[in-house]
Amino acid sequence: MNPQRLAQFSAIVHAGSISKAASTLGMGKSVLSRQLAKLEDDLGTRLIQRSTRRLTLTEIGPPTPRSKWRCRWTTAWWT
Repeated sequence: MNPQRLAQFSAIVHAGSISKAASTLGMGKSVLSRQLAKLEDDLGTRLIQRSTRRLTLTEIGPPTPRSKWRCRWTTAWWT
């Protein structure tokens, strides 16, 4: 599993959209969307249900207290 993809997932969740997260991370929306798809493929499950108007975390997507810490640490480490 790629720690950078976890950090990107965390940014998407915190921003509430792929567009806002891509802007914050300084990357294109399509690139970030592909990175999210690769993370989901690595994990073998969907983390975010996407529609044209909104994102919704799937049942597996919401962070647990331990994964919240791990995402924060990964995000801090990669930025």
